[in-house]
Amino acid sequence: MEIQKLRGFYWAIRCLSFSEAAHKIHVSQSAISHQIKSLEEELGVKLYERVGRGIVPTPEGERLAHYARSILHAMDDLESEFAELSGRPRGTIRTAAIRGMALFKVPWIVKRFRQQHPEVNLVLSSSSFDSEIIRRVAAAEADIGITSS
Repeated sequence: MEIQKLRGFYWAIRCLSFSEAAHKIHVSQSAISHQIKSLEEELGVKLYERVGRGIVPTPEGERLAHYARSILHAMDDLESEFAELSGRPRGTIRTAAIRGMALFKVPWIVKRFRQQHPEVNLVLSSSSFDSEIIRRVAAAEADIGITSS
């Protein structure tokens, strides 16, 4: 099983759309389609169902998405760790913050961090609810959560 296939599948399921996944990982929509078809043939199961213009995972697709998320995060961690060992930290830090913090406090922190670590990609999402921030961290959708509590 190739990592590129898993990446395409994971983002398609996460975005519930081939086209959005293709945009997210900078490949063509047909590449995503071929990757997923190849995975389905390799595993002998159907991984998604079409619903209108989008997709939803089958139970087998949900199970594979769980493993794919873990594998892709582990690959990101591995790359980041070895980049750091070589003296140039890089990778991605996913942060979820309560909306007020994301608008008023986090930007100056991000600016300072980027100056010190230009090769580290910061992804910031926000929510109006502390419970959503906590859910994102618990689901490993965010590495750091900033709440109002």
